Amino acid sequence: MKNMSKKVKMLFIGAIVIIALLLITVIAQIIAIYQKQQTNLAQQEEIARLENEKNYYENQQGDNSDDKGSDSEIIVGENQ
Repeated sequence: MKNMSKKVKMLFIGAIVIIALLLITVIAQIIAIYQKQQTNLAQQEEIARLENEKNYYENQQGDNSDDKGSDSEIIVGENQ
């Protein structure tokens, strides 16, 4: 009887250890997923910022495009 009681206790302790390991694994995965989401969010914000900056500079180029098509020349350092 005592031998059977020890086996049941060992099985019970083993089950608790396995459950504890699974919980630790799940918690670690949840933390990793959260960190990846934060990284992705930061990257999306950076992408949006860079797109806005790109659009700004493209609009600046569009405003100055009239100057590029002109036939006027700028001569530097020549006496007239």
